[in-house]
Amino acid sequence: MQQFKNYIFDLDATLYQDNGEFEANYEILVDKFFMTRLNMSEAEAQEERNKIISKFISGTEGIRPQFGISVKEFMDYTCAADVSHLSQNLWLEEQLRCLSGRLFIFTDSTVGHVQDTLSRIGVNQDIFAKIFDAEQAGYNFKYQKETFECFFKKCQVVPQESVMFEDSLRNLKMAKSFGITTILISQENVEEDFIDYQFSDINKALGAILE
Repeated sequence: MQQFKNYIFDLDATLYQDNGEFEANYEILVDKFFMTRLNMSEAEAQEERNKIISKFISGTEGIRPQFGISVKEFMDYTCAADVSHLSQNLWLEEQLRCLSGRLFIFTDSTVGHVQDTLSRIGVNQDIFAKIFDAEQAGYNFKYQKETFECFFKKCQVVPQESVMFEDSLRNLKMAKSFGITTILISQENVEEDFIDYQFSDINKALGAILE
């Protein structure tokens, strides 16, 4: 596989293998936020959380919590998920440092969560030219056209010179529409015309580029 000028990495379930614990921890934090911040009952908190997740799945708007709560407050709290279950990836940093272009993290989460996760899996933050998080995207979702355009502008990235590593199909579909080479990280075999390559984990993907 060719090398690229820009390497764009999703974070969760891409730079590490996930068994569903991150999503479960996120849902717990969302419920806890509404229960403690707005004195909601557990049932009320779960209802609000389901509305947010439903919007994330089917909507085209960014996250817009109500009740006079700032989006930043909501995101900072709910993205502070426990990452203690993650294991150190002994080869990942070495592989990343062998890549010849600029490296970016492009995530719907927060810089704080990125930093905690990288520290846990054993990757130094200084490897990356920029961490492009939810706040820099205006709290819009990664699968939106405007979010990618914002990323390209702020990071000075040319899509056709870039490759993206991601576990989300709809994020990769949007990336491919701009001409980015797409790599799906998933243990489930997927056949879609917007996926250029697929690997079961990030180490195998990077190994194919570096060989």
